This record gives sequence, C-alpha cells and structure tokens, in this order.
Amino acid sequence: MKISFVYFRIIFENSIMAQTMLEILAENVKYYRSKTGLSQFKFAIQLEISPSYLNDIESGRQYASLKMLERLAKEFNIAPYQLLLPKDIPVQTAVLTEYENKIRTLKEQVAELFDKSLEP
Repeated sequence: MKISFVYFRIIFENSIMAQTMLEILAENVKYYRSKTGLSQFKFAIQLEISPSYLNDIESGRQYASLKMLERLAKEFNIAPYQLLLPKDIPVQTAVLTEYENKIRTLKEQVAELFDKSLEP
C-alpha cells in the first residue's frame, strides 16, 4: 500500500489544475451525478440524505464522510478513490482500472478452479 500511496501522491502533486481535495470531490460528485440524469433533489432522496447536504458536497462547502464516499461510489458504480482523483490524470485512472479488471478476472479464475476441484 505504501507504493500506491506514493504513486498517488506523485500524480496528485503534479496535477496541472492544483485543485484542493474538496474541489476535486465536488467536481467529481457533480460530474457522476449528472451522468445518472438525476437532479440533486432526486439523487439526495435516493441516497436518503438531505438535498442541502448533497448541494454542500457538490458546491465544495463540505466534505463527504468516508461512509458517504462509499455510498456515492456504489451509486456511481465506481471505486471510492475515483471520487478523489483529479480529472486531468485519465491515463493513471485507466491504469488503475486495468489493474482492477485483472484482479476481477483472477478472482473469477480462482473461483472456477475451486469449483472444478470440488467436482467428482
């Protein structure tokens, strides 16, 4: 994990936009919510939070809790860390997604081999 953190830090520190984490989070939540096609009000209801709390997150006035980051990521069908990555590093995000896909494939292969080992 230490290597991953260092890698993320290098990417973040070299970010062209030099945004704060709060600004990045706000921009990403707004971006992914808009992709759902839901208004702030309807999305807040779906998350069972107040619309003003969602507005504060999207406006960069308030951080989301870790639990809220997980809930948002689940709704957006992304990994929670993606909500904290600047949009100007698509190559690195693609690399991370590639590794996630490889891990998912390996898990499926292990499960398949395990199932085969149980067959008579």
